[in-house]
Amino acid sequence: MSTFVKGSIAWGLLFLWMVVIFTGSSQTQLDSPGLFQRLLGDELPQITDFLAQNDFWIRKVGHGFVYFILTLLAYWAFSKYSPYYVSGRPLLWAVAFSVIYAISDEYHQTLVPGRHGVYTDVIIDSIGVAMAALLIYWFRRRVSE
Repeated sequence: MSTFVKGSIAWGLLFLWMVVIFTGSSQTQLDSPGLFQRLLGDELPQITDFLAQNDFWIRKVGHGFVYFILTLLAYWAFSKYSPYYVSGRPLLWAVAFSVIYAISDEYHQTLVPGRHGVYTDVIIDSIGVAMAALLIYWFRRRVSE
């Protein structure tokens, strides 16, 4: 597979993940407990109740996870398929890119009816970014030994 095709896949997946985040942020406030009930029905009431009771924490972990994945995809694109000045420090670029996208995403939510952007979500998103960066750093050190 050519470098062009691999690069197109890396940047395409990054862009697609950004679209997923943007689309989720464009939705008016979701009724997660109601969604859990519709998805699981009456078949698994204990799981439905657990998910409904822990909705806040599930959302916050989801925030961190989404930006964890964004950082991994950004690192892949920046490290392998970007200009020389970017490829010299791909982890730094991936972290900066992901945090800036988190900030812009929270601002975007202030423009959506029924939503509001909060700085605590940027902090949670940044924790997901940091966890991905630490994983990448750890993995790169293990591979180079």
